Amino acid sequence: MNDIIVGVDRSDTARSAAATAATHAANCGANLHIVMCVKRGSSQEVAGGDSWRIDSVSEAETFLHDLCRSLPHERITSTVGFGDPAVTICEEAERL
Repeated sequence: MNDIIVGVDRSDTARSAAATAATHAANCGANLHIVMCVKRGSSQEVAGGDSWRIDSVSEAETFLHDLCRSLPHERITSTVGFGDPAVTICEEAERL
């Protein structure tokens, strides 16, 4: 086994799944690839002293970066996908 792929969202359950996958990848000497799906073109307004918008892809990339840094494994990559998560994960598996 060379690669382990796990899909995540922002839930605690998904973080736990990523941590478990990272442990298995480290134990097996495999690469870990984390996939997160977002809706194309979505964004959110951030309020504060100033009001501005952040797009969902940038926010997902930041989330994945932080998640990957928190996991107990060295060889982790990540991808932000669009559309159905199950289809996206299968496509990533084929691509890898």
